[in-house]
Amino acid sequence: MALTLTFVFFLGNPVYVATTNQAVPSWIGFLIGICAGAHFAVGWHRSVLLGEKKPRILRLGFRELKYFLVWFVIVFFLSVVDYLIPSVDTSSGLISVQNYDISAIVALLLVVVIATGCLAAIYMVAFLPGIAIDDRRMTPLRAWRSLKGNRWRFLWLIVITGVFFSLALYGSMTLGGVLRLPTWEVLGAIETDSGRTTLNIAPLVLAEFLLSIPFLAVLFPVFAAFVGSLSMAYAGIAKQALRSEEAYEPSPEFRRRLAI
Repeated sequence: MALTLTFVFFLGNPVYVATTNQAVPSWIGFLIGICAGAHFAVGWHRSVLLGEKKPRILRLGFRELKYFLVWFVIVFFLSVVDYLIPSVDTSSGLISVQNYDISAIVALLLVVVIATGCLAAIYMVAFLPGIAIDDRRMTPLRAWRSLKGNRWRFLWLIVITGVFFSLALYGSMTLGGVLRLPTWEVLGAIETDSGRTTLNIAPLVLAEFLLSIPFLAVLFPVFAAFVGSLSMAYAGIAKQALRSEEAYEPSPEFRRRLAI
């Protein structure tokens, strides 16, 4: 389903552009990307942590919806932070964000809120595998206690793997942008006559289909590695919780995979 959603967006995007002469709103791509990623991640988490070899590819239940909502909140918050930071300006001697002047105290509070929110968002990533496998006994407090002595190591694991995935995403999108126009021209998807540009839908769809292949060939393996690292980190948290928390009792399938 994740691949299907991604392909539909890739192929539907040029059709929308050709018929409306407008770009697809970025929020649509944002939601489709998170939805496809959430569906893929749930299946991959369950494969790694529960040993499911053939997850239902069209499954779209409560756990997928919950995973999507939590993932959406995390990504949305980090996107807002990424949007605000470049807009900070101190060249005039005052601190301004998005052209709004703010006091030093407000700026300090904003930094504290952003830093705390980023740490909370990163640690929330730890619970995503638990959502995928329905591990309701793993609470935020229990996971925090289980991470004692390894909290900074876990933090850097999430940051490094997340940065690696982001770089792979940015690189594949940049490469696609560089190759897009030459591919359109070779396949006859774009024609210029008397200064007027015309897009031909059939070759345009073919061009986007061909461009999506290397994009997905890079993106999905890297994302699978990222999700897999989260699963392994969660397994470590669960093992520690089993040793130190009598009240923690995972499902029989998960307990067998933990080999404890």
